[in-house]
Amino acid sequence: MPSEAVIHQLESALNSGGLLLARYDAVLAEKRKQRLERNTVTSVPSPDADPTDASTFIGETISDGSLMHPGQRFIKTWTIRNDGTIHWNRRYLTRLGIAAGPGLITTPTRVPVPSASPGDQITIEVPCVAHFIEGTSAAAFKMTDDEGRLYFPGRYFPGLQVQVTVVR
Repeated sequence: MPSEAVIHQLESALNSGGLLLARYDAVLAEKRKQRLERNTVTSVPSPDADPTDASTFIGETISDGSLMHPGQRFIKTWTIRNDGTIHWNRRYLTRLGIAAGPGLITTPTRVPVPSASPGDQITIEVPCVAHFIEGTSAAAFKMTDDEGRLYFPGRYFPGLQVQVTVVR
């Protein structure tokens, strides 16, 4: 991460009208936020986890390896079916690891999972921003309760995943 002095020198040399400084400030703000809001996924099972609870992957948008422009915004969706015997209520899809950073796809830390009875098919949407550095990045999510405890401990590794490649 360059120092603020280097950013000011680049801003002056490139005459970017404040855009470089604004992006630098946004990155610093996100880093501060990350330190305060580390992901709360634990390896501890939810007290409501049940071996008869199950899900089946049906489909997705934005297939893995999709090409994106730096900073491109997109919505990743997964369609899954509740193939267990447990009604899904007050569940979340929670990101594993940090939700933003250099070279990482930016996402919310967690998004709500729609309620679903056994046999129901649901679609989960996650707003994403492609990373700004050329290359491939992935983000993985697992189903949790509101305290970040896992519903499918030891199953469905790595969970649901989004992977994009940024090209210029």
